[in-house]
Amino acid sequence: NGFRHITNGSKVIKKPEDVAGLKIRTQENPIHLAAFEALGAKPTPMAWTEALTALQQGVVDAQENPAIVAQTYKLYESKQTQMALTGHVYSAAMILFSKPVWDKLPADVQQLLAEEAKKAGQYERELMIKMEEEAISTIKAKGVVITEDVDKQAFRDAMKPVYDKFSGQFGKELVDQIVNTK
Repeated sequence: NGFRHITNGSKVIKKPEDVAGLKIRTQENPIHLAAFEALGAKPTPMAWTEALTALQQGVVDAQENPAIVAQTYKLYESKQTQMALTGHVYSAAMILFSKPVWDKLPADVQQLLAEEAKKAGQYERELMIKMEEEAISTIKAKGVVITEDVDKQAFRDAMKPVYDKFSGQFGKELVDQIVNTK
């Protein structure tokens, strides 16, 4: 969980143009592919189980994940010497119900679950902030250069064609809501 950042083994990333040409491991997800293509990267979708080997063998140059993942999987041992704190996507934990199960619950139980889920979501965000700070500190201590002064507005601006592309599929209102979430 947490905000996703870009790691690589060759260059500092501060602006969208810095991503151009990087062979980056992405999730097998058309939106992620389109986003990295818009930045001029060469997205390579693959399962996470293949990513470490791909990084070690130079199949890909870069990857994007929360700092906690970079720490847990010791990406600094897989040629990832740079981390740009792009925060380009928030990978959230989700609580899901099937609609038929939810609809069978009494209204008071639905209300209680919804209220507690909001509390759990707030707790998760607070915990992720703390865990990310600790992960970044650990990664930095292992010699990874952390770039904090990333031009996030330039990255958002570079995503405009991606927002436009997926507005038709998901609806402009939803895309605008996502884009404007702080």
